[in-house]
Amino acid sequence: MARTAALYRRTFPDERVRAALAIGAHLLTLALTAYVFLILNKRFYYASQNAYDEPFFVWGGWSITKGLAPYRDFLEFKPPMVFITHAWAQDLFGFKDLGYRKFFTLFPLASLLLLQGVLIARGIGRWLALAVVVGVVVLFVSPTWHDTALTDCESIGLTYYILGLAFLLWEGRGLKMTTVTGGALLACCVFSKEPFAPVVGFTWLGLFWLRGKPTPSRRSVQTYAVYSLLGVAAFVAALCVYMVPTGALKAYVALVRSYSVIYRDPKRSYCVAVGAAHPTTALVGLQIAWEKIRLRFLNLGVLGYLAPIALPGAIFVFRRSKVLLAVVILAFAGALWAFTATACHWMHYFNMSMAGVVFVLVVGADSMRGDCAAARLTRWLACLATLALIVGFNHRDFTLQQTAHYTRKPWVEPVPGVLDFIKQNTTPAERIFTTGPPMLYPEADRLSAVRESNIIDEILGSYDGDTDEEKLRPIRQQLDRNKPKVVVLDPEHVSRKGRTYRVLMMPFLAAHKYQKVRENLYLLP
Repeated sequence: MARTAALYRRTFPDERVRAALAIGAHLLTLALTAYVFLILNKRFYYASQNAYDEPFFVWGGWSITKGLAPYRDFLEFKPPMVFITHAWAQDLFGFKDLGYRKFFTLFPLASLLLLQGVLIARGIGRWLALAVVVGVVVLFVSPTWHDTALTDCESIGLTYYILGLAFLLWEGRGLKMTTVTGGALLACCVFSKEPFAPVVGFTWLGLFWLRGKPTPSRRSVQTYAVYSLLGVAAFVAALCVYMVPTGALKAYVALVRSYSVIYRDPKRSYCVAVGAAHPTTALVGLQIAWEKIRLRFLNLGVLGYLAPIALPGAIFVFRRSKVLLAVVILAFAGALWAFTATACHWMHYFNMSMAGVVFVLVVGADSMRGDCAAARLTRWLACLATLALIVGFNHRDFTLQQTAHYTRKPWVEPVPGVLDFIKQNTTPAERIFTTGPPMLYPEADRLSAVRESNIIDEILGSYDGDTDEEKLRPIRQQLDRNKPKVVVLDPEHVSRKGRTYRVLMMPFLAAHKYQKVRENLYLLP
């Protein structure tokens, strides 16, 4: 390698030429990452918008663009950054024709490219940085972990995590400002999905050993601690400025208190109601979750191609600091724990576990820095082996995606002709109501008559009250107060809405003498 470097310097004696060639090589590796991401993301960008989760997040973002406050005026059991991020996406690229999907292509892509650029700047080598980030790309942009597109709260949180990590790893110009930004972005991650908190906390702790050149100094530690926490404080302050005056923060705190019932209660949770979990003890539940983690994620079939970086990286991390290695292990364990945060154990929860994978790879690769022969040889071997395994693991899928042509299916109306009916019979000031997914509201450009988004029997167990009438009384009061001009009884999952229809919908429609226009469609006279 030394002879190769000497030959390179003799071939290009001008330092400016060598610098230009190096920049060109860096840009080439970044372009390769972008190309792989864009090819694998095609199936998400063009996916139908009728999958179950995305309409709830899109509706939340759209509601913010209409001036509504989260949790006070619209309610979905997710943290505020999910809706705020969707609002940004729609402000930038619009709602029509799923324009917001452009944001959810550019946003994660920018985070990955920024991380790769920072790793190159830290001196791990452009090709090892490429191997690390492309290794993350093929894991992240896989249909295994997503229901619709990269618009779910776990993907949003992972993107904020990667961005925060990149900013906190940067040690060049504007160090204090980038550190503040990194702290704020890690806070954004947690407020996109709360179970990210353990991996974010241990990541923040682990960065104490990564900051400072060549080794952490007292000054670097103080700078990192003060300015990263300042970023967190700035984010919390900004969130309070937005949410406190409207009462949204108070409503959010009340929602967080109910999370344990909705997701964890052994008898009343949504997970038990839909059959995704069964009542059991905490220890048995943890054993069940661990078995799912082992079978679905933590195995050679899923993560084996990353071993050439992770295993030698662990050795270099051990040599760097035994305590750092312990923190990395705890960060990875915290990321795996995120999958167990609810009893549902949906596959898309593993996007939270990917944060731990990212941290393991980044710390391992960063610990291989150095000009000694062992470090250089390890970097090259890790890089070559990882890239070879990435090709081996993903060649067939990547080749198929290169030639695949996707046509996005239009949104399917829950009742044929309902959008035209709403347009003809309502004004923008009048409200409507659907018992189905809330995508109807932005599609019709009409506000909902209630703040709740999920009108289904399984959620009743998490509501306060002893009877169905008591549980549904708050929704009935909202309907009575707002009197939606049009009511749509969405036929989706109608077999799971019997109690709600019997106790809430039919009595409400009868009390206000709604006219049945056609099947599932009602108009207020």
